[in-house]
Amino acid sequence: MSVGSPSSAFRAACVGCASLLALLVSVVPSVADSPTSKPATQVEPADANLKKGYQLQETDDPALLLQPKKPLSAAEQIRNDAVAWYMAGRLLETRNEPRRALKAYRKALALDPKAIEVYRQIVPLEFQLDEVEAAIQSASKGVELDPDDYELWQMLAAQAALGARLPEAIKHLESAIKSPRLSKESFEYLILNKNLGALYSATGVPDKAADCYEIVFDALTNPEKFKLEPRVRTRMLADPQTSYERIGQVFLDAKRVKLAEQAFEMAAKSARIGAGNLSYNRARVLLLSDKPEEALTELQKYLDAQRTSKGRDAYQLLADILDKLKRTSELIPRLEALAAKDEHNLHLQFFLADRLAAANELEKARQIYEAALPQGADATGYIGLARVLRKMKKPAELLDLLNRAMNKLGPEGLMELETELKSVAEDAQTVDALLSAGRE
Repeated sequence: MSVGSPSSAFRAACVGCASLLALLVSVVPSVADSPTSKPATQVEPADANLKKGYQLQETDDPALLLQPKKPLSAAEQIRNDAVAWYMAGRLLETRNEPRRALKAYRKALALDPKAIEVYRQIVPLEFQLDEVEAAIQSASKGVELDPDDYELWQMLAAQAALGARLPEAIKHLESAIKSPRLSKESFEYLILNKNLGALYSATGVPDKAADCYEIVFDALTNPEKFKLEPRVRTRMLADPQTSYERIGQVFLDAKRVKLAEQAFEMAAKSARIGAGNLSYNRARVLLLSDKPEEALTELQKYLDAQRTSKGRDAYQLLADILDKLKRTSELIPRLEALAAKDEHNLHLQFFLADRLAAANELEKARQIYEAALPQGADATGYIGLARVLRKMKKPAELLDLLNRAMNKLGPEGLMELETELKSVAEDAQTVDALLSAGRE
């Protein structure tokens, strides 16, 4: 395999080996059942039997071993041995013996480390058997031998993503997409773009994310182009990562307003988006289209319906629209009016309290935080109230709040709280006051 064209030679040898295995399988039962077969104690050595040849019946002419005119070279013999182990591994996999198959594949690679076909079989098997490090090493060697093997790149990307190594996963998927074997109108190409787009979006690269999602959008609107089956298309539209609404949001993040508008309209036509969400998304489009008055009218529909699906983003959009209109003084009164009608909307309550704290209306902010926090252990609320209490110089209450936060918040919430704790630690006066309160 290592000589000449390893891949083609390996495949040819595999075909020959497969034929030989088929012949042996058909022959063995006849030998075992033959009435002339000798008892086990009288069986002659294998070499002796081979030299005598094979007879189906006693009257048959013996079929003798073929003697090659030109003896196999050492390299050819190694190749044949490696192929034999590879075929043994394939056979063991069909018999559902993955551990033995893995051993066979590893013996094949020990004989011929450049056998790319073996890497294609061994990598998924090692992942299946939870031998992750070995699988990563095998896949890495495989793509060194064949950089155009997009399936091995995909496996490496998936493992990197599971380990939260997103830049590494992006790099692997970029290599997969460049493969000349991958048709630009294939389902595999579509899925690669979907996954890569999601990673770009998660790592804050909106333009590249939008490039990938344009491929996805094209496939969903022109399924015949990608040979996309109706059931697969339906499943993709139901997936939050590939819904028309999500695609529109990605386009908006990249300032591709026309495409975003088309995606949101498709979402409305497919009835896969609520009226409130549609109003919010249209407001974003209108703001980016430099139509703030129309954006405010559209967003008001979402706000009046007391929707919560967009969380704090809806109120930040309100702030952005009013800022564009040079009417920022209206923000807090508008938020107060909304909050009075929707006391259980924690996103709204905490956003209002944050704005009051920023305007130095600390007591009003404190009251809102303390009223809202018992409704839900939200890191945003604890952080906001901690900041207010620090500014109000109330160390005893701040110490009590931090203690409650430690008991209520999960790991992610505590990580968010860490920034405020650093601010507290950097304020020497506050630290002294906290120590004093703690002693009391």
